[in-house]
Amino acid sequence: MKETITSAKNMRIMYLQSLLQKKYRDREGKFLVEGLRFVQEALQSGADIEELILAAGVLEKNPSFQSIIPDKIPITIIADQLFKKITDTETPQGIAALVRKKEFRAEDLFVVANPFLLIIDKVQDPGNLGTIIRTADAAGVTGVALVKGTADLYNPKTLRATMGSVFHVPIINFDSIEEACHLAKKHGLKLIVTDISKDSSSYLAVDYSEPVALVVGNEARGASSFAIENSDYRVAIKMPGKAESLNVSVAAGIILFEAARQRACGQA
Repeated sequence: MKETITSAKNMRIMYLQSLLQKKYRDREGKFLVEGLRFVQEALQSGADIEELILAAGVLEKNPSFQSIIPDKIPITIIADQLFKKITDTETPQGIAALVRKKEFRAEDLFVVANPFLLIIDKVQDPGNLGTIIRTADAAGVTGVALVKGTADLYNPKTLRATMGSVFHVPIINFDSIEEACHLAKKHGLKLIVTDISKDSSSYLAVDYSEPVALVVGNEARGASSFAIENSDYRVAIKMPGKAESLNVSVAAGIILFEAARQRACGQA
């Protein structure tokens, strides 16, 4: 029987609590995922899990979960009340995993025969970012580029919104939109940028069946001027109603699934 940690001043608790802050996640190269479904996804996806953190008695309440835990993963048992100190959820489920970040190279975005890249250009809301990544995964995107100024991928709110898709798709940080766009062009991808200007084409009028990189921009300012000026196509979604714009995650989802439809058919 493992000893249960009960003190908030325990060094292990203090370490796990520090990972709620980006600077410590960056320094350690690790992050926490919380909740039964999310931890199961991490296990099933082969994520590099360093440790499982469980509330006392949680395995007895979830016997099927115990059967999928590899013997090699250490388990730390902590008192129920300590979970609120290591996660930012109001009612934690008592199951968390400490995961090492997976490092990708830029070239990993282009190893498939027909790349479908999503470039996220300074989307700042963690929930929007996570939802876009989840939608991109569902639409078959083969890689995601995050431009500096975008919300932190490992922010707990971002992670929850991905619903596990963070483990399915190569995701790489870029220092600038210029770097991301130049690399996409270098590998022969058409650059398609969302832009609500009057002279933008309908998103339905573009061929996404060949190698493409779709750029979605900041909630308030849209895509960077560099991306717009160097695009092969600028696209917008026609809105017959009175709303001035769509939420960036909704707009991204509409275009991503049009691209997915075309790529499944092999033609526009």
